[in-house]
Amino acid sequence: MADTPSSTPHPAAEPLNALISSDKLAFRAALDQLFVALRADWLLYETRADLNSEPGMELGDTAASAWSLASAGLRAVRDMRAAHPDLRTAAGQMLRAVEDGMPNQSDLLQLSGALFDLARSQKAAAPDLHALLMEAQALIEAWRGNLALMGLPRAA
Repeated sequence: MADTPSSTPHPAAEPLNALISSDKLAFRAALDQLFVALRADWLLYETRADLNSEPGMELGDTAASAWSLASAGLRAVRDMRAAHPDLRTAAGQMLRAVEDGMPNQSDLLQLSGALFDLARSQKAAAPDLHALLMEAQALIEAWRGNLALMGLPRAA
């Protein structure tokens, strides 16, 4: 019985250096801040918090800080000489939308498509980079969805 080979495949582990490279970590941190910013913006909209109230000021401050940190993180990746070229490209494209402050649906749709194309080009060569770029694309789609919902008339 002990000589029976395992039926569970043993996947090869990713090299540790690929997981902790500084460009990917910086891009991941920027995506995390973008998520925090989008969530704070949504909560501010959803709760109809008055910006002059304590909860409204807190949500507004959280959103402003997160947008600023996301911008700084994307700028850092874009300017990293040793960063993967596709990550630098993605960071530069995302930075334009983040710094715009209020991109329109068309801008975000184009950005989403560009990120998807970058991710698709890395699918076979660098699965970890593919996953990171797909997550960036998903965040842009969430942003686009938030803006579409915020643009709809609200019931009283």
